[in-house]
Amino acid sequence: MNEDDGEEPLWRRSSTSSTSIVCEEKDAVLHQVPFAIHTSLMVNIMLAGAKIYATAVSGSLAVLSSLVDSILDLTSQGLFWFTDKYMHTPSVNYPAGRRRLEPIAVIISATLMGMAGKLFYKGAQPIMECVYV
Repeated sequence: MNEDDGEEPLWRRSSTSSTSIVCEEKDAVLHQVPFAIHTSLMVNIMLAGAKIYATAVSGSLAVLSSLVDSILDLTSQGLFWFTDKYMHTPSVNYPAGRRRLEPIAVIISATLMGMAGKLFYKGAQPIMECVYV
């Protein structure tokens, strides 16, 4: 598997520097991220709207729980968007940046989801007692 044997090597060095390749890839990704965020937000809003309608029409608890899940998704997405926006906004008060906002957003999002899980558990207890009694 040598170049001397006339066979193609498994890998080959690029003629351009690795930093220019990384910069090009980073630029391509940076242009895709806002599109993905906006698309995801629009799909989540439409999904939540459809679930609101389905819950109102059917009165189903399963659809209601799915609606609560969608609202939690939207809340988390908004929270992460907000923190990402402020993490990358320069501030005189925070010369080192606001990189600690992301872990705080994760903790808040996890807390909200944990509280929703507790509500689901509390709501399901009477139903489960009726089924198993």
